[in-house]
Amino acid sequence: MATPSAGDLGAAAGELRLLAAALRFLEFAGTGAARPPAVPVLEAAFPVLEALAAAPAWRSNAAVIAALCEACHDPVDMPIIFLAKFK
Repeated sequence: MATPSAGDLGAAAGELRLLAAALRFLEFAGTGAARPPAVPVLEAAFPVLEALAAAPAWRSNAAVIAALCEACHDPVDMPIIFLAKFK
């Protein structure tokens, strides 16, 4: 992964905060369906969250880390498998 510019870091933090806001309103509890509808959203987002958290150039930025923490906070009923990587 290339070294991000200041603009890249700011944009990533902003995008992560938007993702965090969306995740807060997803339904994780059983809805009668075999699989909660939020799971595919997390499955799509997780590789990006994991890559940002793993890359020193991104995780060394306070705004990016704060936004990652916001996106990966512990909402009620969020499957623990998604939280384990960020705890």
